Amino acid sequence: MYAFILPYVLENPVMRFALSMRRICSMTMAHFPAPPAPVTPAPPRPRIPVVTMPELSYTAPRIPDPPATTYRRPEELVRTHQLGWLRGASYASTLRDTARNPRWTPLATVPIFLVIYNVFSLAVLVAVVFSALGQLSIDSFLDFTLNMRPATDITADPANATVIIFQFGSVAIMLPGLWWTLKIMKRQSFGSLSSVFGHLRWAAVLKSTLVAFVLFAGLNAGSVLVDIASGAQYSLRLPSLATLLLAVTLVPVQCATEEYVFRGLLLQAAGLWIPRSAHFLVPILPALIFTSLHMYDLVGLSTIFTLGLITGYLTMYLGGLEAGIGMHVANNVTIVLFEAFGFYDASGEAAATPVWTAVVDITVQLLIAAIIVWGAKKRHWFDAAGPDHVSRLRDTLRSSYRRWQDARTYKAQLKRAQKLAMQQYRYSNQPRGTRV
Repeated sequence: MYAFILPYVLENPVMRFALSMRRICSMTMAHFPAPPAPVTPAPPRPRIPVVTMPELSYTAPRIPDPPATTYRRPEELVRTHQLGWLRGASYASTLRDTARNPRWTPLATVPIFLVIYNVFSLAVLVAVVFSALGQLSIDSFLDFTLNMRPATDITADPANATVIIFQFGSVAIMLPGLWWTLKIMKRQSFGSLSSVFGHLRWAAVLKSTLVAFVLFAGLNAGSVLVDIASGAQYSLRLPSLATLLLAVTLVPVQCATEEYVFRGLLLQAAGLWIPRSAHFLVPILPALIFTSLHMYDLVGLSTIFTLGLITGYLTMYLGGLEAGIGMHVANNVTIVLFEAFGFYDASGEAAATPVWTAVVDITVQLLIAAIIVWGAKKRHWFDAAGPDHVSRLRDTLRSSYRRWQDARTYKAQLKRAQKLAMQQYRYSNQPRGTRV
């Protein structure tokens, strides 16, 4: 049927046009995509309810900020309207400004310190007894230490090496005892006793010592000249090498020890107990205890009290022990050196201290303190913290010890490896029948 109709359709122009148009339309519609299907809208999301957290009855504790350093520049403290170092903003407030130091801390520190000091004192006493052998019999030495009869032999010479070791060494051992006590208590560091910077300002120590040494040496020289003019007789001599070495090594350690104990530990303990508004009374208690441990007449004890009082106020004012150590070292070293050259009373009788001598001594102490304060204000001796030489020395010694220990371990391991290699070599070279 289609074969009959097809020629007719192809010959008819109208049909051919219709077929052509249909083909064109089909080709054109093929380039256009079909219309998209209608999109059904998504259902709305459910609203999340806002949950209000209930108020907590517990409040987390606030971590306190670390206490700021109490050190202030000396030129800021000497103003008449800002005496912060006398009102509890100074070195004396170190324990008060540290949260881990309750009021019972000094009460627990002092007994432990006394026990350790007594143990160390016994060791020093034994050492002095052995050092006295050959110079003094043990019986006379014990008589001297127990005050059973007047001193004889070497004990009559205050510049003798054995006497210096016993007199100054028995005090110097307080320093390691104090360090060990603070390690046991774990309430403060040993550096907190040195200054508010945590260590000594060594440049300030040197400058204070030089100033005080010049003036104290002049004071002792003037006293000797006055005694010679009044008819006193001195037997001059050259000191032994041991005496000179002890004068420049053991005596400064003894002076620093007393400053750490009386102007460090006791002064900070008094600053913890005394209210800030009354901190101008803090140096008085350590000065009284310091004076009570010296055996002089009343006039002589007045100079000791003023020295303890002046160094206490300098410690509070300058924020450290540097000035007190300098004054104390200069005073004791000059006395020992003058005695080493023979400038002392060889009669053995305790003479009363003249009043004019005490007045001159106190005047020199005040003059030294004034020069140190001037250096702190005008020359800024105490403003810079400076390097901590003690910590550097400690770290150097520790690293040296560790390197020595590592080298020793390496040598031992190398020796063990060489021994093992030699054994393996000998075993490998043995005949098979003789190997064990």
